[in-house]
Parts: sequence; C-alpha cells; structure tokens
Amino acid sequence: MVLLSALLVCHMLDPQQQSSETRMPQQTLCGHRWHYLIVNLQTGMSRTCCLTPKRTISNADIEKYGSDVFLNTDYLKDRRKEMLTGVRHSDCNACWKLEDQGVKSKRTDFHSLVHHFRARKLLPSTFRVREVDELWNKTLSQQDLLKENCPRIIEINMGSQCDLKCTYCNHWYSSQWRQEKEQWGDLTEDDKASAFPTPPDNFENTFWSFLAQSSKTELTQINIIGGEPLMSPRLDKILLKLKEILGEESSHRKLEIGIVSNFNARPAKFQRFLEVVKELGTSFRVHIQPSMESVGSRAEYIRQNLSWDRFQNNVHELLNRRDELGLHRDNFYFSLMPALNALSVSSLPEFLEYSYDLTMKYDLPIGIGSNVVTDPAHHDPTLLTPDFAKYTERSLELASKMTETQNRLGRHPYDIGNCGCWESIVETLHSTLLERDYEFNDKQRQFLEFIQTNDHRRGLNFLSTFPEYQAFVEHCRKGYMKGLTPN
Repeated sequence: MVLLSALLVCHMLDPQQQSSETRMPQQTLCGHRWHYLIVNLQTGMSRTCCLTPKRTISNADIEKYGSDVFLNTDYLKDRRKEMLTGVRHSDCNACWKLEDQGVKSKRTDFHSLVHHFRARKLLPSTFRVREVDELWNKTLSQQDLLKENCPRIIEINMGSQCDLKCTYCNHWYSSQWRQEKEQWGDLTEDDKASAFPTPPDNFENTFWSFLAQSSKTELTQINIIGGEPLMSPRLDKILLKLKEILGEESSHRKLEIGIVSNFNARPAKFQRFLEVVKELGTSFRVHIQPSMESVGSRAEYIRQNLSWDRFQNNVHELLNRRDELGLHRDNFYFSLMPALNALSVSSLPEFLEYSYDLTMKYDLPIGIGSNVVTDPAHHDPTLLTPDFAKYTERSLELASKMTETQNRLGRHPYDIGNCGCWESIVETLHSTLLERDYEFNDKQRQFLEFIQTNDHRRGLNFLSTFPEYQAFVEHCRKGYMKGLTPN
C-alpha cells in the first residue's frame, strides 16, 4: 500500500500474529506505545495509537491491573519489549507497510523517547541517542523501561452516536451506519457483540482514577472524539470532569483539550456547545477541529445527512464570537480535520481555497489535519488514475500559499509535527498519482461496487454530484465487465 504521512484506519488485526523478522530498534521504536492512550467510554475498549487494534477490557483485567489496565498490561509491556529489541508486531502493520515502501509513517521519532527515559533516570547520563540500537541492553532497569505512567496524548471516545453516514466510515463510529447495516441485514449478532461490548461496571471510574493518578509532566493534549461528541448527552459533564481533575494543574501550562466534531449541530445544541467551550478556555488551550475535506454538494454526498450551509454557519459563528467567548491566540486553536479520500480529491482545490479564505477573513492560522483514508480500500485516493493529478497539481499551489500564510500568522506546533504538514501530503499524493498506470485493479473494483451500493441504498446519484468522475467510473466498469483479473 502506497500512502502518505498519516492514516485514518478502523481495522482489526489478529493481535497474536507477529512477524519473525527482526530489525534494528531505531526501525521499530515508537513513543505512541508508551504515551498515546485511546479509551472508549461506550464499549470499555482501549488501545495505544489510533492505528492499532482495539482491546476489550474486562472486569478480570481491572481486578488484576487496577488503573494500570490502560498502559501497563503484560500485553502492552510485551509489545514495548519487541520494539526495544527490533521485533515487528502485526499490531503496527499499518506503519510497517508504509515504511517498507519508503513512505513516512505515523511512527514517532525515537529521539524524544530516549530523552524521556533519560529524564526518568532509566538510562545512564552517558547514554547517547546514537546508541539507540543498544538501548535494551544498556538500560539500568529493563523492566522499568516497559512501564509507563506519563501519557502525552489521551483520546476519549464518547461512543458511536452520530447524525452522519460518512462514506468512508462504518458502524463502529456511526449509529447511522449501524442502522443502515441492520436494515440491509449486513450486521450479525456476533458483529454487534464484537463492536459494542458492554463495559465493566467500574471501567469509567477506573479511567478517571488513572487520569488523576498519572504523572502530568508530559501530558500535552486530551482529544474528545466519537461518533459525534456534540450529540452525546454526556459531553458537558465529561468536559467539566476534565476541568475538575486537570484544571488547576493545567492552568499554567495550558494543556490542550481538542474536540473533533462534524459541526452539523442544530442552533440550540451548538449554542450549548459554545458555552462549554467558553468555560474550558479559562483553564485549557482549546483546539476545535471540525471534520471536513470537501465543500458544497460533494461534502454532502461524502458526509450524508450533512447540511453544508449549517456547517459553514457554525464555523463562522464560533470564529466571529471568539472575543465574546474569551478565546484568543494563547488559549485557542482552530483546525479543519479532513479525511482525504478518493471522493474528495476532485474538490481538494476548493477545500483548500475555503480554508485559505477562513484564514484571511479571521486573520487566524487555520490548521489542516493530516488524515488520509486507506481503509476501506475503496476510499484510498491512490486508486484513482493519473488524470486526477490535475487536481493535486492545483492543490499544491494552494497548499504552498496556505503554508506561507500560516507561517506569517504564526503556525501552531500541531501543523509542524511529524505528521502535520499538509503541503507534504498533497505533494506525496500528487507524485503517487503521476506514477500510477491505467490498469484495472482490485481497489477500483471495490470502488465501483461501493458507489453502486451506496447510490442504491441511499437514493443518490454519484455522477450527478461528481460528473468529473465519469471517465474513471467508465474505466472501472469496463475492467469489471470484461472480467479482468485485478492486479
């Protein structure tokens, strides 16, 4: 799979499957295994990093590990030891596949991890980053190296309740998707039991205890995700709980609270949300992240049930009321969170123009996230034919202009991290499309089947919304009808 600097994936891998291939630790180390925690309050699932499999936490797990159940189970310690000794585990296949093809993955730089171990006095003061391949053998305490209580990023998943059916999503993250799949008989009882287990009674209390007891020395951000967080009746209470636990401690450091939303909320609900944002801004740096990657009717097709007009109104209302809400450069950051996919490539120039116009209108560095869909495969933008490079070529010019403007206004660290450079993503996609051929392939077969099914079930017409895809759909149809074996 050829792709870019970050992924948006929702896949399940066999957690026991493991590669026997051994590399040097600098090729396997990733700080996310130590510092990045995701918890789902609806299902009682947890994982480290958004690209690894979800793990179901049981009552027995909580009894055995207590608050260590989130970062310090035997399973997680085994995965860390493998990284320290150069062994690849299949949990991280999403990144391994990219790196094997010479593409930058989401795996973090090992330098910061070494500095973290030094700060915890787990390494001798004489240890140098260049010795990272001997890290496991030179540590003062190998077992302590496997234990972690200093998370940097925590994501709290509010559950799957959502008002949209984004074409690249699934029933794990959208209640609308779940209803549609149930209507068409695509979900078995086993599927539902696997996706939506009942969490242990004390799961949530254990999480809050973990958060209260964890070292906050390296905690930089907490993200609220879904589903659609603004639809959750518990959002206000969860955010106020975070302020109760972290507010005073974070007031000097401005810990970041990020909220990822589709911004499709109706006026009354959106007004309540703005009041919560105002309250959060007194203790935290607030990072509001509307999820969007297209514009107009194309956005409404990709994100079914979306009202583009309502989305725009909500964006403008938030940005227009910044002063009233007490939001300013020191405690507020705004970025669009796209899921760049095969359907959004043709409107990428318009999306970047929209982002640039917001930046200029509000004299604010509007960030753009770096998510690219590779799963499901029929939404991977690299399945498109080389003629789509005309859209990425124009987008490169706009991305460069966006970068220059952000630099002038003062870019946020989010945009200049390992995977946050939008310009490099567009450039990589552009070069990838140019290198492709016109041979029919399996991803294109899946694309055609998905479009036909999607239009049938939702009463839509893809080509009436995306007429620029006519030649591509014909290309896919010809290969499909001729019974060609996908390459």
